[in-house]
Amino acid sequence: MRKENALRDDHFGSMKPIGMMSLNCYLVPALFSKKKVNSTCRNQKERSILISDFALERKKEVSLLIFQEMWGTDVNQVHSKLGGIFDLDPMLGSFGGTSLNPFNLFGYKSSLIDPLIFWFKKTGGLMIGSKKEDVNRLESARKTFTKSESGSFKGIQMNLLDVSSFWGRDSHLFLFNTHLDPNHAENKRDQIREIRSFVEEQVLRLEKERNLSLDKCGVLITGDFNIPSTWKEEHKKILDTLNAKDLYEEKEGKGLEGGETYSSINSYFTELEETTVSRRIDYFFSVDNLVVDNRKEILLERETKEEERREISFLKLRANSWEIVKQEHGKEMSDHWAQIVHILPQK
Repeated sequence: MRKENALRDDHFGSMKPIGMMSLNCYLVPALFSKKKVNSTCRNQKERSILISDFALERKKEVSLLIFQEMWGTDVNQVHSKLGGIFDLDPMLGSFGGTSLNPFNLFGYKSSLIDPLIFWFKKTGGLMIGSKKEDVNRLESARKTFTKSESGSFKGIQMNLLDVSSFWGRDSHLFLFNTHLDPNHAENKRDQIREIRSFVEEQVLRLEKERNLSLDKCGVLITGDFNIPSTWKEEHKKILDTLNAKDLYEEKEGKGLEGGETYSSINSYFTELEETTVSRRIDYFFSVDNLVVDNRKEILLERETKEEERREISFLKLRANSWEIVKQEHGKEMSDHWAQIVHILPQK
């Protein structure tokens, strides 16, 4: 297993970086694997084990798992291996069970039943796992996109996490996980706008409900955007709409080139209408601040009505290290490469 782009910066002071693993797992129901976009989806049982074993191999440094396309055959393999260490959201595989006992009806029939559960629950194939001994998940929420060409109910997922053990007392992380349509550019633009609205809604709601100090809260938006970084105009639209910064671009300092996470050398690579060659389409975006319409806060029963617009400042984040992990041809975990990223507040 080769490790690329392992970038280190050990001068982070008293705060500790949080290790995160992000991967589009390419675990989809057999019914949807008939579609062209999933035509190379095979070996799901073997790959689900590879994904789980890799997460366990890196468990000492990884406290957060961020998965997309985790809604198909043999997902209960992931629950079985990781459920004891990570608080998985959602924990729906085999009706929430982690056993692979063949006498357990729902475990035994998981390849048929679990995808139906994920579909009816509209999870969008999104899953976040937080290591129980390191991070406390306080809240979770999700939104299904209004428009999508996908059958998986694509959308966005939010976890509010207490990260005091890493970044100091009362520090929190708003972690957003998403997966946009593989094609259809206009849908993706609409989905990005929905992400922006969802981020605002969750930040304002939880600020009030949990009395949060937002300047001690980091905001990360992660996942598979299906928009190559080399599409400069579309990439800029993402950053402008989300008022975000691309942490890989900031860390590498190489502009928008490099860092491919969807590669044509991967044996599961599918040549799509809008992605025909290797691309970086999986991102970690950080939001430093947002300007919100106070009328939204009034609707949420916020008492202050001093101004119509309010600027909210969050904890500024940076990448301390970045690793893109590739496997040998024919032995890949997924059609995407995994990213291991360590993130902490800027000084």
